[in-house]
Amino acid sequence: MGKRILHIITSGLVLLSVLTACSTKKNTSGTRFYHAMTARFNTYFNGSEAFKEGVLEQQKGHKDNYTTLLPMYAVRNKSTAAMGKSNFETAIEKCEKAIKLHSIKARPKSNVNKRKTAKEKAYMARKEFNPFLRHAWLLMGKAQFQQGNFIEAASTFNYISGLYAGQPEIVSVARAYLARCYVELEWPYDAEDVFHKIQRDSIGSEGKREFNASYADYLIFVKQYKEAIPYLQKAVKKEKSKLQRARLNFLLGQLYHETGNKAEAYKALRRVIRANPPYELSFNARILQTEAMASGNHNKMVKKLRRMAKNKKNKDYQDQIYYAIGNIYLANRDTARCIGAYETGAKESTQNGIAKAMVLLRLGEIYWDKEDYINAQRCYAELVGILDKENEAYKEAERRSGILTELEPHLSAIKLQDSLQWLAKLPENERNEAIDKVIEALKKQEKEEARKAMQAEMAANMPKTPTATPTLPTGNRGAQAGASGQTGTWYFYNPSVVAQGKRQFQRTWGKRPLEDNWRRSHKNEDRTEDFGEYDYSEESDSLMAAQADSIALADSIAEAQERMADSLASDPHNREYYLQQIPFTEEQLQASNDILRDALYQAGILEMERLENFGLARRTLLRLIETFPDVADKDNVYYHLFLINGRLNDMAEAEQYKQRLIEEFPDSRYAIMLANPKYELYARQGKHIEDSLYAATYEAYGKNEYEEVFRNYSISTSDFPEGAHRAKFMFIQAMSQLYGGERDSFLVTLKQV
Repeated sequence: MGKRILHIITSGLVLLSVLTACSTKKNTSGTRFYHAMTARFNTYFNGSEAFKEGVLEQQKGHKDNYTTLLPMYAVRNKSTAAMGKSNFETAIEKCEKAIKLHSIKARPKSNVNKRKTAKEKAYMARKEFNPFLRHAWLLMGKAQFQQGNFIEAASTFNYISGLYAGQPEIVSVARAYLARCYVELEWPYDAEDVFHKIQRDSIGSEGKREFNASYADYLIFVKQYKEAIPYLQKAVKKEKSKLQRARLNFLLGQLYHETGNKAEAYKALRRVIRANPPYELSFNARILQTEAMASGNHNKMVKKLRRMAKNKKNKDYQDQIYYAIGNIYLANRDTARCIGAYETGAKESTQNGIAKAMVLLRLGEIYWDKEDYINAQRCYAELVGILDKENEAYKEAERRSGILTELEPHLSAIKLQDSLQWLAKLPENERNEAIDKVIEALKKQEKEEARKAMQAEMAANMPKTPTATPTLPTGNRGAQAGASGQTGTWYFYNPSVVAQGKRQFQRTWGKRPLEDNWRRSHKNEDRTEDFGEYDYSEESDSLMAAQADSIALADSIAEAQERMADSLASDPHNREYYLQQIPFTEEQLQASNDILRDALYQAGILEMERLENFGLARRTLLRLIETFPDVADKDNVYYHLFLINGRLNDMAEAEQYKQRLIEEFPDSRYAIMLANPKYELYARQGKHIEDSLYAATYEAYGKNEYEEVFRNYSISTSDFPEGAHRAKFMFIQAMSQLYGGERDSFLVTLKQV
């Protein structure tokens, strides 16, 4: 029993001596070995494994946008950076624990009398003596970077640079990551400064690898694509991850394509395909390969893409395929076929993702440049519902959509009334032929939509197998549809679905007003007949009953005929639907002209003020006053034509409309304003002059100098009839009249305010 107690005491003393010897306050070969081994296998290992799992989760969940240059690092995408968060937090926690428990700051004992070599002096000058702890520091910075916390990661790597200042191989790695953080933060000047420091000092093999990758990322960010290619090539060779290597090869192909080296682009993309990456990456590599073919082979490229479109495997990538076809046609200046390809891509798209957004964006831009604002409005209205608000094109798309939403109804009204009046002038056979073509196109469209709806329903009702979820990435294509084919977005938030519903309703029911019993063509009326109080005999009763039956039968036949006629008139599959809209009579033509006149007026004003397309606005307003010389607000039309011609630098034409305005409408506020000899001065410096005049008027009012107030108000009324201070001027005028004893004038002015 005594021996056992002695053994326990001895073991405890040995353990205590080991633990004491391994304290971080002592720096010996034993303590360094112990803490390096413990940090590596006890804490760092768990953190490293968590980091790898987080990176794998990001690789599986990341969605690339193949219509733009791929980012070298997927964490640039905020949604990707949010993935694997718990794993990266675990990695950071483990690294912090390893640093806290195993950092050795104390210097080792040395013989002060012995002369030290330069190497020994450098070793003694270190701030951290645990040889493994640098891995924990770097892993912590990498985990912060993968989380998208670039400022925190930059702070960590900057600290590492100072902590290991005497170890250039570690510093070069930390600085390469520091520069990478600055690029992701969009701080190119800071990144450039760090790169100069790296190149100035010695670089180890690991530092060179990270430097090449970070410098390539920087050069791509500043759009020096040609200079970035050599560094990206080196980064590809050293990349260990198979998927990331395939992505970087795709990016290399994009850079070659951007710089016009199509042969090398084709080779880089072939390496992507040979790496057997996820299908979407391989598919997009094949798409880009068609664009990288020789420019003279555009027909061959288009044929290859159309074969891809027919492949059932690519049914969810129709938008991307036709986008590529449209780009080829656009490069060959075949705008008509380009538009056709883009329209097909938007129509055949199965999901509202970034690929469809890019098709709509390009299509909208083409229609905008062609001044086809009706179709442009359709594209931009759908685009803003799909495009990410953080996309650089979103703000301009939203601005254009807002302008065109105001303008499109008037342009559509002009187009419709012009078409209807043109049809009214055609011979009957030609008119019927034109209507039949419209009906035939409508039926064809409905048949195609029905086919697609049936396919979607079949896909939705297809039995699901209890296998695991497919791991093939679907690309950056918006929300994925579930088993029911729905994306989880409410019906009325999807403009394309709403528009489709409206068209389907009108095909079935025609254009019906929003009211009770809207399904009925004729509402039942309560008709009562007062026959008086007569005493009929049985014979008279029988006769009256027979007459009533005859009348009821005639009424029912007439009502049935009316319902049939109304049904034909409300069915877009029949000629009557279109014929009833054509203005054949004088009254109908007058109603059509009223709509046309108002639409031309509104469109012309909006084209100038909102669209700022002065040439188009001038054509619209000229047509208005030529077609309808008695148009209301003609003075406003003249005034806008004066402004438009001035903006177009056609001063002679501007002067002509100025004179016509003054001569024909001398009492118009626009004529009074233009007749003012100080008009040009006020046009250039009016705001400053008006501000000064208002300040002087307010000062005079404060001093009870009402005569000065009245004089300044008179000037403001004549010179600035629509000035920014108009209401405030009138209020001061009214108060001056009140305090000046002009109560009646005060009430009149106050009412105007």
